Amino acid sequence: MTTWMKIALVLNILGTIGVGVIPIVGRTAGPGGGVAFRSSGWRSGWLVAWIVFLVGIALGAAAR
Repeated sequence: MTTWMKIALVLNILGTIGVGVIPIVGRTAGPGGGVAFRSSGWRSGWLVAWIVFLVGIALGAAAR
């Protein structure tokens, strides 16, 4: 396994954890029964987790 594949694997793991955990921890019931993030920080963290996950996928594909 190359160094780039190891980096891609770490980014994928971190992104997956962030995408899965942040909505559980940072969401609250919104008006009308909807679900909303508690603050813009949680929303930004979730977006960054998605970006990290997608970069990991792209890096893994490029490393092959």
